[in-house]
Amino acid sequence: MTDNKSIEEVRETVAVGVAGAQADRREADKQLPNSKRPDLMSADVQPPRLVQAIVLFQAQVRVKKFLRTFGSNAYAEFPDLAPLPPQMVLGLYLVRRMLKPGYVNLKKEALGVAAIFTEKESILY
Repeated sequence: MTDNKSIEEVRETVAVGVAGAQADRREADKQLPNSKRPDLMSADVQPPRLVQAIVLFQAQVRVKKFLRTFGSNAYAEFPDLAPLPPQMVLGLYLVRRMLKPGYVNLKKEALGVAAIFTEKESILY
């Protein structure tokens, strides 16, 4: 899964998913009156960069744990058990978030981000 071809396939799949979600969202927005159109740049649709980094980090940890548990040939030996590549996980998360803004618990997410910043401050000072 580390060769350039598979990474390009992942990027292409994620790009198609995001473009499809945006097109579906745009068509749904056209059917709403102007006053009720959702803001596509709001926090419930577009997560902060920190949240994206956390999702990407969690996916990378899953991959490392899988490789550590099953060995370096794990993707070839156990393709059904293998976790998705981190870029694919992030893309699917963003598509799911865009299609279903209610999927995200903004209060819980905001508390998590605040906890990270608070911990970072306490370590630095």
